[in-house]
Amino acid sequence: MYNYKSENTRIKTIPSPGFSCLMISLFRKYLTLNFVPWRETDHNGIDIYCRDVFRSTTLDLEGAASFYRIAKSIIDGSGSDKQVQIVLRCKRKADLVFEYKRESDGQMVAYLAINKEDLTIPFRFPIRQYNKFDEDGQKVTKIIQSGLGAFAKALDEYLTRNGADDKSNKLPVNFNEYQEYSKQVSFSEVWHNPQL
Repeated sequence: MYNYKSENTRIKTIPSPGFSCLMISLFRKYLTLNFVPWRETDHNGIDIYCRDVFRSTTLDLEGAASFYRIAKSIIDGSGSDKQVQIVLRCKRKADLVFEYKRESDGQMVAYLAINKEDLTIPFRFPIRQYNKFDEDGQKVTKIIQSGLGAFAKALDEYLTRNGADDKSNKLPVNFNEYQEYSKQVSFSEVWHNPQL
């Protein structure tokens, strides 16, 4: 019936049973984060999320770069033992709160929560455990920040694709073409005529 093109492109969905599901998409030039709260696990063991109640917001390049830098430092190990909390103010009175903290079992875990319209929806980044043997043959349990890694990858792709201004793509490629372009349009013409 309607003939229109959707500007929303889904990038990744990361479930976090017991907390929420984080859906990451691209809307125009913004990264959209949509939080859908977890409701229950059904009799088949499938997690059900409450799609009627959700909160979303968008990140610009600077916000995405902030979260990417923190996530990478945790994943790469340089910040893996330090607790972190950052609150990022987003559009439409939404706050995103990123926390990396020690849980009661001693493991460091990352969280991202949205506070919007008097509702807070937390998301716990999934982790994976694996066993490693040290030099003495002792088994040591290690943690992989798998959910945070998936989030960082989505941020990296967004930053890579949208980091350059679209206007830079319209500039001539080589210097000779640029000289011809600059002869055709003077600065005063551009200043007084924003259509150029």
